[in-house]
Amino acid sequence: MKGWFDDPYKQQLLEQRIAPSHGAKKRKPAEQTDAMLRNNRLATSENNRRNRSFSSCPFNEVACNKDSNGSYKQQPSRSKESDSNSSCDIQMYFKPFQENLQRDSTSPVTPNHEEESWSFSSIENDEHQLVTRKIDEDHERQQTSLVVAELINEIQQYKQCMKEKDNKISQLETYLSRSKDFIRQLILESETKKRIESKKWLDEQSMRLGRLMLTRQGTGIKEYWEPGSCFRETERRLEALRERMEVLDAEFIENGDNENSNSSSCRFIGQENEAILARRRSILLEEEKQLLLERRTLENERLSMMQELRRQREESASRFSNFIVLSHQYLLVKLVGKGGFSEVFKAFDLNEFRWVACKIHQLNHYWTEEQKSNYIRHTTREYEIHKTLEHPRVVKLYDVFEIDENSFCTVLEYCDGSDLDTYLKAKGSLEENEAKLIICQVLSGLLYLNNQPKKIIHYDLKPANILFKDGKVRIADFGLCKVIDAVGDRNETTELTSQGAGTYWYLPPECFASDDDVPQICPKVDIWSVGVILYQMLYGKKPFGHGLSQQQLVQQGLVHGCPLVFPDHPNISEQGKNFIRRCLTCRVDLRLDVHQAAFHEYLRS
Repeated sequence: MKGWFDDPYKQQLLEQRIAPSHGAKKRKPAEQTDAMLRNNRLATSENNRRNRSFSSCPFNEVACNKDSNGSYKQQPSRSKESDSNSSCDIQMYFKPFQENLQRDSTSPVTPNHEEESWSFSSIENDEHQLVTRKIDEDHERQQTSLVVAELINEIQQYKQCMKEKDNKISQLETYLSRSKDFIRQLILESETKKRIESKKWLDEQSMRLGRLMLTRQGTGIKEYWEPGSCFRETERRLEALRERMEVLDAEFIENGDNENSNSSSCRFIGQENEAILARRRSILLEEEKQLLLERRTLENERLSMMQELRRQREESASRFSNFIVLSHQYLLVKLVGKGGFSEVFKAFDLNEFRWVACKIHQLNHYWTEEQKSNYIRHTTREYEIHKTLEHPRVVKLYDVFEIDENSFCTVLEYCDGSDLDTYLKAKGSLEENEAKLIICQVLSGLLYLNNQPKKIIHYDLKPANILFKDGKVRIADFGLCKVIDAVGDRNETTELTSQGAGTYWYLPPECFASDDDVPQICPKVDIWSVGVILYQMLYGKKPFGHGLSQQQLVQQGLVHGCPLVFPDHPNISEQGKNFIRRCLTCRVDLRLDVHQAAFHEYLRS
């Protein structure tokens, strides 16, 4: 029992029990650890036992108890050795308190049991709160640990899932890259084989149809066609047929002389010979018709051959002919057309896996910076207009990108068919119903352009800019298109700042102003072009200046208008002729507008 009061907590407890009776301020135990709380409970029970032994005699080794009368009486102290040691320790501990009490009062100390009970209950409440708080904190800590563990587990799962997806994406990218390389290799092999076969076909056809030769004429070089064996054979047969026709005509004349004789038998023989000669003539005419048809077929084949021959020459001269991949996406396969400052290639889109048309614009090295700037501004304007258009009758624009400082590329929808110009050269003329069907589709596209918030004038509508894809019409080449900034009436006009551009056979008179004023044009410019194209499809020739050059058109004044004449053959309906007249009216105010032409009864019948 010697070290019982060495515990600071027990000393604090005794101070709380005794000090209130002498006016000392109560103290509440500070927060302790779990081990000290357990020691507190044991110390409390021990103090209660010991306090009962010395509460009535704090200054002696005796204990105080109340008797039956309510007064205190002394009892002898315990004589055991252990108790004597404890008593000495207690006296030494309470010595300062004894001196204070003797100075204040000589009356015996009366213990305050109410304050003692309050002190113990407060301690128990604080201990209970601490324990409860500890339990709550442990529970909350445990729940937090579980939540954190779950989150860590989910994060690990997400990381594993993302890792698997990254591996899958990497694997798919590898497959995609291999697929692109495989497709590119297949296209290269196929197109290389086609190029070889095309050259072989040209060599074979050159013996049969002829070849394109070059000859020097003055200071320039001129092309001329040297006929092949088939052409020579057809011409020989036609020449022989014409000789036979001349002989037959001579026999007709001789037979006519015999009919004029007075002999009845001669007249009878003359009538028989006339019938025979007429039959022979009809046979010769049939043979001539067949030969002319064969020669027309040969002419079409020769035309196709010449186009392919020029295409191969231009393709060989192009710096983009060696299956170049532009922008890591577009594999150039075949040159399909060439203009003044541009080349159009058939290409394969390795990202979208589709065929496209790449129009490569090249600036002339000899141009000044101002000319280059004007050309770039012009093509940029074309791109800005074209990229907003989305219609089944308008060629789509997919992409625009720069190749180098002197060239850039626009990626367009690829049309696998020919253009209307090539189609007309092969067929000559079309049936009226077929021509109406084509014009209806063209007007559908023009109606879409005219219904834009700012109306668009194509201005360069001609058979070469009308393409076919899956048998359907597509309007192409918006390089000369005009935009009307005004909004309102159907007949808004805009200034023609690029006078002299375009294809003269398909432009109306208002585009060729003779004075110094800037011409004013409206969407009815395209309706004039529609009338010219419909006339050309029906009759196989242009209505104005057919066979003349653009310079001759200007010199002869045909661009300012001339009478419209309809040939007798083929037979076209009066409704169709009236529609063409309304489209080719020189006065703009009397000409059909886009809406009137698109919904005209001739096309809707």
